[in-house]
Amino acid sequence: MQRIITVLIAIFIISAAFGWESSTRIAVLGIDSRVKGEDVDTAGFSEIIQNTLVNRKVYIIVERAQLYKILEEQKLQASGIAENEASRIGSIAGANKVIIGSLVRIDREYQLLIKVIDSSTGAIEISQEIKGGSIGDIADNIPAAVDMIIKKSGGEENTDSSDAAAGAPSNTIHKPGFFPVQVSFFRGVALVPESFTITGAGFDLIMGYDYAVYGGQFGFINDAGRVSGAQFGFVNSTGGDMTGAQFGFVNTANNVKGCQIGFINTAGRLDGVQIGFLNFVKEGWVGFMPIINIGF
Repeated sequence: MQRIITVLIAIFIISAAFGWESSTRIAVLGIDSRVKGEDVDTAGFSEIIQNTLVNRKVYIIVERAQLYKILEEQKLQASGIAENEASRIGSIAGANKVIIGSLVRIDREYQLLIKVIDSSTGAIEISQEIKGGSIGDIADNIPAAVDMIIKKSGGEENTDSSDAAAGAPSNTIHKPGFFPVQVSFFRGVALVPESFTITGAGFDLIMGYDYAVYGGQFGFINDAGRVSGAQFGFVNSTGGDMTGAQFGFVNTANNVKGCQIGFINTAGRLDGVQIGFLNFVKEGWVGFMPIINIGF
């Protein structure tokens, strides 16, 4: 038993060496809209980015009230800030990293470029692009893009075509980190980096997050970027594709290809069945249906 504990501690220490530390502070500034002739609520994009980061609980997020106070003192707007100004604002706010972005439209396609800037050097450390045919498509894919940023912050430089389904660009190559077993105690406290793909079973003792799970995720509160298999818990959440089944009191996923069985089930899109007291589908011919809901 002592040997097993020693091995687990060693793996945990090694995993801490990957990418940013959990104490990394991130400031989310504004998104600059360069789309002419359209009044786009890019402030809403910033809020989605920040809320997703807060919910992931991997890093420390600077409060927006503190940022607005600094911007007001520096007589700057939240959007349209250059990289050097962003790094300066980040340093004043005590942030290690700053997130800014720009929205453009090329022909009929919208493109949102999210950039992570190192406050100490002013260099662009991570960039993530989202493409969509509408502003709604861009907004829907922001959480998956934030998951990719978290993944890259853990040492994953690129992504493959399977990541494109989660809102990532499809023209890059992925060199993933894999591990057969994940044990999470809390968000940010896990056996292996949360940016890894789990190819067996993930156990969330209280709550945990994994970028992708191919197998099963078990625990009180389960969260993943995408799942191919099943989630068993009191609360199950999948930010991207859920291919398989969710079993819990509350189940939520962006794109369900399979089934959700619980008291409350929510899905962005449903290609399968929901069985529960309350069933919601954002993009479906029936947005709400009690007991059973079928989508195709």
